[in-house]
Amino acid sequence: LAEAFEKTGQPDSTLFYLRSALPVAEYLNAPDLFQRTYTALAKYYQSVKNNDSAVKYQSLIINMRVCKEEFNV
Repeated sequence: LAEAFEKTGQPDSTLFYLRSALPVAEYLNAPDLFQRTYTALAKYYQSVKNNDSAVKYQSLIINMRVCKEEFNV
């Protein structure tokens, strides 16, 4: 849903649905969903020029990749 709202220029709804995906990813224990959501959040925050939040989510993506490589998950 977040992608649909992004394409129609509704940033508040985009952010709402992106944030809603995080508890779902946690509940499902789905690293791939976390990574996709973090990527989308970083992209969203870059587009609205909120660099601190963009860097936060980019860091989370990097940490996930490092852990995946270290533990071959």
